Amino acid sequence: LADISARVCARQMSFDELERNYRDICQSRKHMSEFPVSHSLPDKLFLSVVYWCFPGTADDIRLYSFSCLANGNADEFNHGDSLYQVGAVRDVVQIGAFESCRVVSCDCSCPSKSAWCQHVVALCLYRIHQPNNVQFRVTIWDSVNELSVDKLKKFAQYLVNELPKEYLPIAQRLLDQLKCPESEINLSQGAPDPTDGGHEQTAIWALDVDGLHTSILSYSDVQYLGTAQHPIAAEWLTVMKSLRAREPEGIWNLMAIVREMFARRDENAVSLLSILTVECLANCQVLLWWYATKLVQSGSWSQQTTGKNSASTQISAQLNCAQLCDEIVVLWRCAVLNPMLSPQNRRQVCVVMLACYTTVFACSISIITAEKLGNEVY
Repeated sequence: LADISARVCARQMSFDELERNYRDICQSRKHMSEFPVSHSLPDKLFLSVVYWCFPGTADDIRLYSFSCLANGNADEFNHGDSLYQVGAVRDVVQIGAFESCRVVSCDCSCPSKSAWCQHVVALCLYRIHQPNNVQFRVTIWDSVNELSVDKLKKFAQYLVNELPKEYLPIAQRLLDQLKCPESEINLSQGAPDPTDGGHEQTAIWALDVDGLHTSILSYSDVQYLGTAQHPIAAEWLTVMKSLRAREPEGIWNLMAIVREMFARRDENAVSLLSILTVECLANCQVLLWWYATKLVQSGSWSQQTTGKNSASTQISAQLNCAQLCDEIVVLWRCAVLNPMLSPQNRRQVCVVMLACYTTVFACSISIITAEKLGNEVY
């Protein structure tokens, strides 16, 4: 029963909520002498929850590292899986816990620019498949609080001795600040703990937002989205695909990932959809083609093209762009109708919708102005 409760608590509750509920239980049962009174979770209960607080399957790790969410190719996940399979991961120690079975941040000392590098992937796979071989520890703050004054002094001295010599000025600076009564360290309560994890109300998976903005940008022909390639050309593109991470079909892959995130109830679905929308609205040609297609479909506006040979090519590319934007509209409809949205999230979605409407309205004004001047829309 304790294991089942720990598993449910790890998935549904944050550690702040667990400690708050535990304090309330202790206060309500204070009159019972056999019930321990404590303001924090005992180590035994904490470690039992820590065991279940990591993602249970590799599907989420594959989603955030395998797809174009992180790298645009499968290299990092495949390399990480290979490292795990050959036994390159060993002596794993988990200090602290993960909020709601989600990895909210990734950090590695390797030169890879991706947050989900092969070493992070290998470590996550080891934690998922071999949790019994992982050593679990409470946070550094809890461990330090258990030490006596003499042991705490010895811990600080040994820590400074084990660190590289270039960290000695940092240690001396902290000592000088502690000696000053009016320093920021003495005026603030507590101390930062990198092993304490996040305390946000909603835990969100780590997502490389800046990298996504860069990877979505593509200057290829948008007609590529809806045209069939010649077999020889298709074979050549397959060979060159690993060298080209900026192909337009990556946008369609990202929209498929948004749908998958909605199905998983992943909070990053709206964030990824916002990035896609911003980049599409930033491309004036795509936006103009989409609005022109909607005007033609309404029956109140006719479109003119120049040249018989380029007419079909232009219309095909225009329809492909319109289809792309229509799919984004459908996904935003799913986001707005999500019954799990909190009032704060609904207000944030409303702000994003107003910003998108302003951009589209400005584009429509430019099209109407161009029509009045007798210009043709391409």
